Amino acid sequence: MLFLSCKEEGQLEKALDKAGENKIEFFKVLKHYSQSPKDSLKLEAAKFLIRNIPQHYSLYSEALLEMKKKLNESDTIVTAKISINTWWKELGQKEDDIKMIYDIKSVKAAFLIDNIDAAFDAWQTSPWYKEVSFDDFCKGILPYRFMGELLTEGWRDSLKEQYEPVIQGVKDVKKAFALLRDTIWDRTQHDSPEFPMVLDVITLKKQGIMNCIQGCVYLGAVARALGIPVTIDRVFQWANYSNQGHNWTALVYGGHTYTVADGDTIAKEFNYIDAAEFPIKCKLEENYALDVSLKKRTAKIWRSTFQINEYFPIDKEFNKYMAFYNSHYIDVSAEYGFSRNIRIPVKTSTKEACLCVYYSGKNWIPVAFSHVENGSITFKNVAENIVYLPMKWTGDTLLPIGNPILLLSEREKELNPDKEHVQIVRLTRKYPFSYHWTNQWGLMKGARFEASNDSTFRHADVLYTIGTMPVFRNEIQIDTEKKYRYIRYVSPEDYKVPLAELQFVNKQKLLQGQAFGKKSDGWERCFDGDTSTLVYNKENGYSVGLDLKEPQSITQIIYFPKNNGNFVIPEHEYELFYYDGSWISLGQGRLLTKGFALEYGNVPENSLLLLKDCTSGQEERIFTYENDKQVWW
Repeated sequence: MLFLSCKEEGQLEKALDKAGENKIEFFKVLKHYSQSPKDSLKLEAAKFLIRNIPQHYSLYSEALLEMKKKLNESDTIVTAKISINTWWKELGQKEDDIKMIYDIKSVKAAFLIDNIDAAFDAWQTSPWYKEVSFDDFCKGILPYRFMGELLTEGWRDSLKEQYEPVIQGVKDVKKAFALLRDTIWDRTQHDSPEFPMVLDVITLKKQGIMNCIQGCVYLGAVARALGIPVTIDRVFQWANYSNQGHNWTALVYGGHTYTVADGDTIAKEFNYIDAAEFPIKCKLEENYALDVSLKKRTAKIWRSTFQINEYFPIDKEFNKYMAFYNSHYIDVSAEYGFSRNIRIPVKTSTKEACLCVYYSGKNWIPVAFSHVENGSITFKNVAENIVYLPMKWTGDTLLPIGNPILLLSEREKELNPDKEHVQIVRLTRKYPFSYHWTNQWGLMKGARFEASNDSTFRHADVLYTIGTMPVFRNEIQIDTEKKYRYIRYVSPEDYKVPLAELQFVNKQKLLQGQAFGKKSDGWERCFDGDTSTLVYNKENGYSVGLDLKEPQSITQIIYFPKNNGNFVIPEHEYELFYYDGSWISLGQGRLLTKGFALEYGNVPENSLLLLKDCTSGQEERIFTYENDKQVWW
C-alpha cells in the first residue's frame, strides 16, 4: 500500500463509510492492486477514484433508457434534429421522473478495474507518455465520467478502436487533440435538440446531433480513451449576452491549458473561446448602418473536475446565489489569461461580498466572491470590458456596496449617475445586434420583387433586386407609371430566409389584398403588421405576395427580414431605467418619426442604462450612451 497524506487517508475512509453495502466492491479493487508491487501506481490511482467518488452520479430515467434503445437500434447515425426531438417528446419525461444514481452506492469493482487498466494502457502506450505526469493522468485520463452521463462497460476500448486511426503516427498531443476535435465536429451537427440529457459515451456514437455538453462529454471520452488528458471548462453565464453559458473540452497537462478553435490545426494556450465570436459568413458593406461588433465575454471560467477541491468557506446563505461554487469546480480564469484584479473600498459592515454581472432579462448575478480585509475587498483574475457590480447578501437579498464598475483594458470607470447634467438619448434596440443576423440577411441578396397583371407571373416586371445587406426596416422607392394587380417577393433559388413583414405602398397608402405564395405557408403573416411573425418556407426559392384585386400604382416597398424582436417597435411600450443603487425608471420616452426609435431627454450622464419592452420579450442588456450611440455591456 502506498502512503497517503493524513487528509487523503481521511477522504478515503469517508468515501468507504458512505458506500454502505457497496463498500465491498471498493475493497475488491484495493485488494486487486495490492497483490503485486508492480501495481503500486494503479493502487494509488484506485484510491484517487474512490476518495473522490462520493458526489458523482448518473442521471437515470426510464425515458432515458428508451431513448438509448432507439438510438442503438438505428441502422445509421441519427443526424435529424426532428427525429431526436420527436422521440424525446413521445417519451414524455417529466422532471420528477429523473433519479440520481450515485456511483458510491452502485459502481462495481469490475467496472473500476477495467477502467483503471484501460486508462493506464492508453497513457503508457501514448507517444506523449513522458510529458503527462501521474497527477495529470489522474485528473485528465483516469476519470471514468464527466457529469451525469450514464455509465457503460468497455467504453474506452470501443472508442479507442474507432478513433485511434485518426491520430495514427501523430507524436504531438496538441496536434492529436486538434485532429480528434475536428474529426468529431465534422461527423456531428452542433445544435440544441430538445433532448437535453447525456447518454453513455458508446450510445453517443449514434447521436449525430448534439448540444454543447453532449459534444463535450463525447470528445472528452474519446480523448481519454486515447491517453489524452482532458477536462470540461465552462462559462456559467456570458457577461454581456443572453442568459446562457458555454462548455468546451480542454487539453490540460504540465500546468497548462490548451483549446482548439475553428481553423486551428493544433491546440493552443490562451486561445479565444470558440463560441465567443460570431462567424462572418456574409460580408458587410462599408458604413453598414448597424453595429455588429458584438463578441461574447465572460467574467470567469470554471473547470469541472472529478477530484474534490479545496475552497475556503463562505456564508451558507451565499450558496443559493452561486450554485457553481462547489468542491468539484475550480476557478481557472488565470489559465485563460484573465489577470486583472479589482480592489473596492467597503464602507458597510460585511465580511464577504460578491462581484456580479447583469443577467440578461433578469438582474444581477454573482460570478466571483471574496473576503473583506482592512476595509476593502479584492476580486482576482477577472476579465476586462465588462460592467461589474459589487454586492453583499443579506438573507435572500443581494444589495449593492458600490456603483457599477466598467473595467476597461487600461482603466476602471465608475458609473455614478450625474443627475446635475442630463443628456438626450436616441434608442433603437434593447439588446445588442450581431453577425448571427447579418449572416442570414446577407443570403437575401439576389432576392427580387416582381409585379405583374398575370397571376402566373409569366410576364412580370422586376421592380427591385436586393443587392446590399438588408437592415431591419428596408424602404425601396419604386419609380414606374405602370399599375399592377399582383406583386410578390421571390427569395434566391439557393436559400429561404423568412420574411417577417412586407408592405406595398402607393403614395403613403398601405395597399391591401389577398396573400398568396409558392413553396411556403402562412403567407398572411407577412401582412399582419407584426414584425415578429414569419412566413413558413418549405423550400428554397419560395415566394409570397399580394393580389391587390385590381391594378394599382406602387411607389414604395417596405420589408422586414426575420429578426429577434429586439428593435424598437412602434406598437410596443418601453421603459428606460438607469442604475443608482437600484433601477430607477425614466418613463416611456417619445416615439420618433416612423416609430422605430425612442428619445429621452432627461438621462443623467455617466449612467448605466437598461431599456425594457413592457409589451413582450425578455432579452434586454445594459448599455451606456456614448458619442450618440448605445454601447452594450
